[in-house]
Amino acid sequence: MKKIFSIFVVLLIFLTSGCSKTTNVSNATNLEDVVAYELEQINSTQNLDDETLKSLSVIIRTNTILNNDFQDKNYNPSQRYKDIVNETKNQTLKINENAEFIDISTQDYEWKKSIKKDKLLEFAYLNNISLSNLSNIEPIYKEEKIEKINIAGNSFDYKELAENFDLESNDIINIETTNKEVVIYGKNKGFHNKFDYDESKNLSKQGKNYKEILNNLYPNFEIN
Repeated sequence: MKKIFSIFVVLLIFLTSGCSKTTNVSNATNLEDVVAYELEQINSTQNLDDETLKSLSVIIRTNTILNNDFQDKNYNPSQRYKDIVNETKNQTLKINENAEFIDISTQDYEWKKSIKKDKLLEFAYLNNISLSNLSNIEPIYKEEKIEKINIAGNSFDYKELAENFDLESNDIINIETTNKEVVIYGKNKGFHNKFDYDESKNLSKQGKNYKEILNNLYPNFEIN
């Protein structure tokens, strides 16, 4: 398994060399309607209180902007959700000064990513890196998720590598190799824990407002 993980890490590093990823923020005028619509869909099965819904609206808005996920359609959420979203209008979430995608799915989600092995050889050649220098590889975990990777004494931020590589989270289930590709299996989305619906509701019952809820769920957060 360590050998398989080593191949995966090497591939991540090579693929991210000289590559940058920027977020295109849409100027779509219906952003708040998108947020209200998504909020209404989630609450159709959750029965959430208003403060929890407000905290979710900040996260949904942030996720939508990060994904540039605006569709050319008319949204028609009910007035209740428009009013809730209006109380957090234009607010987005940052954690450790970075906009963060937070998984708000209410059901388990798994993903699979296949990477062709010829990419490994291509990037190794382009970057003049010897595979022998990568024999000492150690994943560093935080709360059971990969946070950093220590390679030959150097620490690499997994989130940055994985985002450039289009992995959906740092919650890895398994890694497999064949003669032609490396296949990574994972679950959930984003690089922080999923939104905790039960904890959010408990905090709201304690009298916490939506900003206090977010602060409890995501230390080092800020709202823009």
